Amino acid sequence: MNFLCLFFVALLLAVGFADLTKTILKRLMFQNKKAPIKEVKIPIYGHCENIEFIIRKIIFKYTWLNEYKNVKITIINNGADSETIDICNALKRKIINLHIA
Repeated sequence: MNFLCLFFVALLLAVGFADLTKTILKRLMFQNKKAPIKEVKIPIYGHCENIEFIIRKIIFKYTWLNEYKNVKITIINNGADSETIDICNALKRKIINLHIA
C-alpha cells in the first residue's frame, strides 16, 4: 500500500514539475511577443434558436484555455431575423470581443 501511495505521489510530482517547466519556458520565450489573435466567424441566417449558447460556448472554451483576450468573435449577418439580431446586440453589450458584421 505504501508503495502504491509513493508511486502516485512521484507521478503527480513529475506531472507538476513538467507543467511548471512548460509554464516557465512559455513565459520566457513569449514574454515580449504579442500573442496572435484568433478570429472565430459565425455566419447566421434565418432564425437561430441557439445563437446565445454558441457564443457562450466559444467564450467558455477560450476562457478555459486562458486565451480569451486573444479571440475576436465575428457574427456575420446573412439575413437573420430581428430576434436573433436583438440577442446578438444584447450579447455585444456584455462581451468585449464580439463584433457584428
